Amino acid sequence: MTSLKTSLVAITLALLPVHIAQAQGIVGAWSFGNATSPGSTGTGVLVFMDNGVYFHAESDNTADAQNGQNGMERGTYTWNPGTDVFTSATIIDTNLQWGLSPDSPAAITVSGDTMTIDGMPLTRVTGGSPIVGAWTLGDTPNPGPSGAAVIVFLGNGTYFHAESENTADAINGTAGMERGTYTWNMVTGVFSSTIAVDTNNQWGLNPDSPSIITVSGNSLNIDSATLTRVTAVPEPSTYAAIGGCFVLGLALVRRRRA
Repeated sequence: MTSLKTSLVAITLALLPVHIAQAQGIVGAWSFGNATSPGSTGTGVLVFMDNGVYFHAESDNTADAQNGQNGMERGTYTWNPGTDVFTSATIIDTNLQWGLSPDSPAAITVSGDTMTIDGMPLTRVTGGSPIVGAWTLGDTPNPGPSGAAVIVFLGNGTYFHAESENTADAINGTAGMERGTYTWNMVTGVFSSTIAVDTNNQWGLNPDSPSIITVSGNSLNIDSATLTRVTAVPEPSTYAAIGGCFVLGLALVRRRRA
């Protein structure tokens, strides 16, 4: 009996991340293009949060980009993992035709670490370093005067930053994006960065790159500011579904014993 209960607990814990991945497989950071050498095709990231907010940052190295410009988007989205149906509404847009505006894609498909939007593949941002991934700061649904931002650290030493607020009197900064390179020592926390593209003025890592960044679980500390890792959070229905499986298993065990 004890061994059967132990087995059920193990199966339940194993099913939990699988169920989360199926229900919230879109949540996280996704990159596209050659971030180390964008050229005229551009490069960028899309970050989907579990609260229904998304950020987009994109840039290239040319001045004659067609239909778009170096910048960012912030908005809201919905996605149905069963049908792949996707909708979005843009709140802030500084990159013109790039990103999800003006025409939100009708469907987004996710297969493992690959996302496809209108035939274009994006790759989930993952890596062995604790710093790799997307980190968020501020009240993303309603930034107000304090602003809201995301920083995405790629495993290849490239980073993206996007920040905006809902007021027109931003001090020292403006809604926009940064792209650059970085180094980080996981043991000492020593951090350095170099800017390649900057459209948000004083916001972001420019002009003074923080000298120390520490990571503890899902928290990242930069110059006394704390950012939170963008990750899927189990919904109540997830726990209910897994808990139901566990209860059903126990009932079967009791019936067999009887």
